[in-house]
Amino acid sequence: MSIYRNGEYWAQNDTFHEEHADAKVRDALSVLGDISPKSVIDIGCGSGRHLKLICDAFQCRGVGIDVSPVAIERAQSVNGSNMVLYVNRDLDDEDGAYDLALNFDVFEHVDDYIGFLRKLHGRATYYVFSIPVDFTVSAAIRDRYMYAREAFGHLHYFTKKSAIATLDYTGFDVIRAKVCDGTMHNLRTNPGLKQFALLGPRLILNAISKDLAMKFLGGASLMVLAKSKPALVAAA
Repeated sequence: MSIYRNGEYWAQNDTFHEEHADAKVRDALSVLGDISPKSVIDIGCGSGRHLKLICDAFQCRGVGIDVSPVAIERAQSVNGSNMVLYVNRDLDDEDGAYDLALNFDVFEHVDDYIGFLRKLHGRATYYVFSIPVDFTVSAAIRDRYMYAREAFGHLHYFTKKSAIATLDYTGFDVIRAKVCDGTMHNLRTNPGLKQFALLGPRLILNAISKDLAMKFLGGASLMVLAKSKPALVAAA
């Protein structure tokens, strides 16, 4: 985790991934459905934009925690709000309980991701996970999943099925899962013929099946709404 604590990761990703935040929050709101949290914690909040947008949507209070002081400084200076508190804190030092916990693109970075997910129980009533789907047919053939390690620090690579199986194994009941394809977002943010030529096959396959497009060509993530399994709730 040293690359997050010392700021090396954010030096390589100096946009703080904020260009994707609005789309991710729209997807999160869609899986939440009619759930309206009054309190939210964002575990691994990064620059804080996801949390701020969620709290703005529900007019609720929020706490964002992250092990990176660089990320927290960014969150406080750029995405500050009277409703949101950002703290440079590890999960082990957080003992609050909330209506909703966000975990956007986090556990694929964690060495012991199984242990990390199990530690989340008791933190919230509902959990929303955003999970990159890095392991695809195309990625396996071209070793492309290694790009996710080199560029974004991903240590673990998931398919849709393995991501959901991981949540089940670590004690979560999945309520809803949505495939979130980034093709149109990428075309809007980086238009041009070359980009269209690269992403055209994904557009075509997405029109047939988003699941198939994700499985073969990638460029997608999974947004999941979950709760702790009843036995774990009772034990908390």
